[in-house]
Amino acid sequence: MLDVEPPDYYPVIDKLFADELEDALWPFGITVREMRVRVEPLEKVLTLHFDILLEREEGFPLPNVEAIVLGILDKLTEEATSTFGRLYGVSFRVGRVNIKERIIRKQNPGNPTLIVEGPSELKPVLARVGKGLIIKMKEWGYSPSTVTLSFDNEAVSIAVKMTSRLNTYDKLTLKSALVEKAAAHLKTLLGRRFPVEVRILDPSDRVIKVLERNKRTIEERIQELLSNEDVKALMDALGRKPP
Repeated sequence: MLDVEPPDYYPVIDKLFADELEDALWPFGITVREMRVRVEPLEKVLTLHFDILLEREEGFPLPNVEAIVLGILDKLTEEATSTFGRLYGVSFRVGRVNIKERIIRKQNPGNPTLIVEGPSELKPVLARVGKGLIIKMKEWGYSPSTVTLSFDNEAVSIAVKMTSRLNTYDKLTLKSALVEKAAAHLKTLLGRRFPVEVRILDPSDRVIKVLERNKRTIEERIQELLSNEDVKALMDALGRKPP
């Protein structure tokens, strides 16, 4: 749930901050349950104050989640200023940040968690593909803790979270095998091929690296904002117009 005050800033915060933060955290099984953002405009600076509630399952070591989230917000602020802010002559800065974390106990600790995200009509297909991949990984001797499948822009993204560290060779081998299996399953179930992206995550991976590898670029979000009539009206009211 996203709540923005003043509400006129909702589209900007949603596209440039909320969506990006969720995209950076979801491969690790971390869900942004609530986000409240208060925007303080002062001349050419928009100061953002955050209250964030995070939820994640126990069992995956991810120390200092607060520092990780602050690092992501700082990076998003820089990107928002250098892209959208540059067009309108404004800059963003992070003000007060309050982060609360809720740990959820797994119902079946021995079984990997399967998460699917996408259109409702495709979720059963994604779930079948995910269950098949989990079975295959167990046959290959791997023990994932979480497998996430997401469908967006006619492509499937798969994130596999491991509880122990894998060497580079094992990551590349597993990634290649999962791309092949997932593509084959999707073609069988849906009748055509879809691009498949796989990420293998372990405790050595940093969330910032995942953010940098996000498939949907910041430029695409900027284009959506520039065509949003509410955003245009807001920036006009602030006396800001793109060149």
